[in-house]
Amino acid sequence: LGMGFFFSQGRSGQSVSGFADRIQLGHFGTIKDNMRVVMRVEFPEDRDNSGRALRMRGISFDSYDGRMWTKTTEEIFELPRQALGTWAVLANASPGGSQGGDLVNQTVYLEPLEMDRRMVFGEPTLRTFRIDNPELDRLRRNPVRFYQDASGDISASGPSDTALRYHVASHMPAEDSQALRSAQGTIPPHIARLYLQLPKRLEAAVGALASEITQRETSSFGKARAIETHLRTQYLYSTEGGHDTSRPLEDFLFDKKTGHCEYFASAMVIMLRTLGVPARPANGFYGGDYNEFGRFYAMRQADAHSWVEAYVAGHGWVTFDPTPPGSVLIPGGDGVMSTLGEWVDSLRLQWFKWVVEYDLEKQITFFKAIGERLGSLRDALPKPEGNPRQASSWKKGVKTWLNDPWTWAMLASPFVLAILWRFGLLSWLWRRLVRRRRKEVLPGAAGRLYQAMLVTLERQGVGRVPHETPRELASRLRHSGYPQGEAVDRLTSAFESERYAEVPPKLERLTGLEADLKSVKKVSRRALRVPTP
Repeated sequence: LGMGFFFSQGRSGQSVSGFADRIQLGHFGTIKDNMRVVMRVEFPEDRDNSGRALRMRGISFDSYDGRMWTKTTEEIFELPRQALGTWAVLANASPGGSQGGDLVNQTVYLEPLEMDRRMVFGEPTLRTFRIDNPELDRLRRNPVRFYQDASGDISASGPSDTALRYHVASHMPAEDSQALRSAQGTIPPHIARLYLQLPKRLEAAVGALASEITQRETSSFGKARAIETHLRTQYLYSTEGGHDTSRPLEDFLFDKKTGHCEYFASAMVIMLRTLGVPARPANGFYGGDYNEFGRFYAMRQADAHSWVEAYVAGHGWVTFDPTPPGSVLIPGGDGVMSTLGEWVDSLRLQWFKWVVEYDLEKQITFFKAIGERLGSLRDALPKPEGNPRQASSWKKGVKTWLNDPWTWAMLASPFVLAILWRFGLLSWLWRRLVRRRRKEVLPGAAGRLYQAMLVTLERQGVGRVPHETPRELASRLRHSGYPQGEAVDRLTSAFESERYAEVPPKLERLTGLEADLKSVKKVSRRALRVPTP
């Protein structure tokens, strides 16, 4: 049935910004250096086309409080299952307009990601999902199911620590700008309630800038296109950060005028909302590196991206991308090492296809061929004692066979394995063996030092509050006169590099970080006058 049927091939998920229930502006840039593969995408009908730039949509957000985006549409409902293991997306909530346009089919192999919900990715606009061997999947302890929320985001059930294979069909609507400019209709009340929300402390200059940019436009589509063009041409892409944490969006628009894709998307969404156009940021992956060996696209952590979906009354949601296009696409590597890496990654995909999720029909053929060659198995069956033509000889042979302890062990083993599998003991044992073999220490050397620092700061009364990011904590302590603010800053930087860019500290730097932790522990609580936010 495939190794993935009985055993949970568990492994720790990857941390990718933007796939939790919130987006904190300013915590995106470090993953742009991470080339670890998140998913592999095949086009079964056109596997040789290597000139695509994939846009794999995952999740959207609706509420912005001035510093972070959150998702208030928490209620989810199971998609209706159709024939042959297919689930249909409910069009009234899906992130797209009309169902016209070309239908594109993709096969996705999604790696485990650290997400509150296991989001499912596909080209906008998603229409149907399908899995292989749906009847066999019913027998699993955690069968795959697809769910949808009020915003149209799709998630999947099943083990979150294993790769997920699914087929997705998406409509690629034609971008008829004239038709979109002339589209007419009313905004549904639930769309207006969710996607016209504005933060209480939004500076008036944001709305004034939006009005200035769109003064010649009358349609929702025209206003969105004008703001998109303005941001693409008048602002620069950068992952360095350093924005004012109390007003990050305004600092991006009027002061720094540089930022990464989350700043561009947030700016466009908020400006559209000030004009009465419903809009929301959408997160996913954009770009991808084509693997010549396996003929698939590898979507990497560096391809994580944010863009905008604006609601055009009379049509539906339309995708816009205000980030300068030349800065978004991450090129693939060159040279011998890059070629070797592609070859190894193609082998990983083959391992998943032919071992972890080996097709049942192919297995029957495979084991039938093996069975024809293993005639020695007949030695384990009961044999007559004496003349094989006499019934009494067979009775004696069966009696001797049943008195053998190995016979009962052989007969009982399938039932014992089935019971162990049903109650999850096989998966538990497998995870224990794998973890012991790996001997991994999580979250890493820098992570352990950072955690120890957080405990120390908590005891000193200046610890991290729930809504505060690691970078905001370091900034608050440094600017408020904490005696070892620079040490906190160095420990935070090392933790971020290890956690998000997967770059562990070198031995000589680790020694310095241990000294920084000791200096933080020596700070006297009585000498502190550092306010909490």
